[in-house]
Amino acid sequence: MQALGRLGGRATLGDLMGATSLPAGEIEAEILNAIAGVEGSVAVDENGALLYSLERRRAHPPEAWRTAWRVFISILELTYTVGLLVFLLAYFVFYLVLALAIAIAGLALLARGGDCDCDCGGCDCDGCDCKGCDVCDGSACACASGKTAKAAPESDNKAARVKQRKEHREQRRELRTERVSLKRQRRIDRLGSLRKRFGLTAYKEALGVRLEREVITEDPPLARKVFEYIFGPRRAVEDPEAETRNVLAFIRDNNGRLCAADVVALTGATLEQAEARALQLAASYEGDIIVSDEGTLIYVFATLVTTAAERTEVLDWVMEQGRVSVETFAEHFALTAAEARARLSNLSAFVGGREEHEAESVFVFGEAQVGDKVEQLRTNNAELREYTYAWERLEKSPAILGVPNGRSGWIVALNTVNLIASVILMMVLEDADGGTVWIFEEAWGPLFSPTTDLWVLGVMPFFFSAGVFLIPIARTLWRNITDRGRLRRNAHRVFLLALFNVLDESDHVEAKTVHRTLYGERPLGPLKELRKHLAWAARAFDGSIDEEAGLTDKGYTYVFERLHAEVKCSEREREAVNLEGLQVGALVYDSNKSD
Repeated sequence: MQALGRLGGRATLGDLMGATSLPAGEIEAEILNAIAGVEGSVAVDENGALLYSLERRRAHPPEAWRTAWRVFISILELTYTVGLLVFLLAYFVFYLVLALAIAIAGLALLARGGDCDCDCGGCDCDGCDCKGCDVCDGSACACASGKTAKAAPESDNKAARVKQRKEHREQRRELRTERVSLKRQRRIDRLGSLRKRFGLTAYKEALGVRLEREVITEDPPLARKVFEYIFGPRRAVEDPEAETRNVLAFIRDNNGRLCAADVVALTGATLEQAEARALQLAASYEGDIIVSDEGTLIYVFATLVTTAAERTEVLDWVMEQGRVSVETFAEHFALTAAEARARLSNLSAFVGGREEHEAESVFVFGEAQVGDKVEQLRTNNAELREYTYAWERLEKSPAILGVPNGRSGWIVALNTVNLIASVILMMVLEDADGGTVWIFEEAWGPLFSPTTDLWVLGVMPFFFSAGVFLIPIARTLWRNITDRGRLRRNAHRVFLLALFNVLDESDHVEAKTVHRTLYGERPLGPLKELRKHLAWAARAFDGSIDEEAGLTDKGYTYVFERLHAEVKCSEREREAVNLEGLQVGALVYDSNKSD
């Protein structure tokens, strides 16, 4: 019923099959009860085709339990995504406040003079026990022995300290340089090992096609940024019937004719798989099989392509008018007011028009939109058609982060602070005996207690912060592994494109011909890879080797006689179809008008 509403409230069985991909039997078993519940109607044209109608405003509403379930899932999703953001920000604010508190306490301690400033050349304890100093022992301190130590000349002490600091800086600089060099070398060695083990290099290109990277340009809402940074961009749920919808769209746009070679071009399957798929479609969508004069099986789907969509002359007239009233449309095409309104509503849904309520109802159509639809119906423009061939669906290497480049710096900064602070607190909160040391002098109810300080302030934020970085890293490694398969599938699809281009002219195919199709007059390059694809195609598409041509330095010459014959035969069969018979004709019965 939702599909019927999208089609403008007026559709044939073929329209509904194309819009829903449901088999004819399932639609016929439910459609009458469904339209009866919303006061719809059924009409029959002069050719015996059924036409189902309902008013768009009476479209079947979704079931209440489905709506409640979607709301419940949306609430859970929102709670989880917002929770990640709150968790990140809450711990950052807590650690920031804790660091400020520690800094203020340290400054207060210094202001009270509680520090110990010892020097090996003399001691100024300021009331501090020198035995607690690391620089000098108690015997050199006057406050410990009760005597005043003889101070060394100030200039000598200063010079010695300057020299010592200079030497210390040079040593640290040398050590830092050495560490950086070793770290860089270890990183290079590790990357080389990972590439060798997991195939991170993959192939830069296959058959001249590089694997394109997905680029995220849309900035997600603040509530979803942390979620999409961790788990990647939000993607539409994969349609399990996408392949079926694609083939049905091809059939409807090609006069209801299909052969196994067409299924190969649409799906990339082998010829045996394509035959099984075409037979299954014929059984589900009221198809039939005819045999051409050349012996090729052609699958005919007359019911599927019978449509209630408007003819191009109606669209031409609407395009010229721009604004069409129900009365004018009814008078021009000799229709009743109810029929004119239904046709205009259907046409408006098809081309994106709108209805205006003035003294009389007027439908307004955008001229460019109507023009595009007319062009689509006339020429089947490749950019406007609803189906795609296998080689038009090249895969991309998926993006890891769902946040555009340059928009995730604050997430990295906040999470880095949380990670470092949680590690420090995990070290501070555990004493030498394995017990825990309280940050707070007394328990704060159920949240902060002797048993929860370590987990709440250290362990939990540590694992969360580590996961924010480790999950995208793990997904990156997995993507680099799976990119090999994506590139291989893309190469297969590009090869099919070149193969079908060659088969348009001849059933004899060799590697250099395919190479010329792909690269023009460029020097012969990946012939070895092309020969592998051709050998696979010979097995998958009932090909054979031309024994008379023999083996040359460019490989064998393969003959794809059956595939070539099906490509040519299906084109001839489509051209011979009478398009007038695919439109709904004059109505001979309408349940709304019956007595």
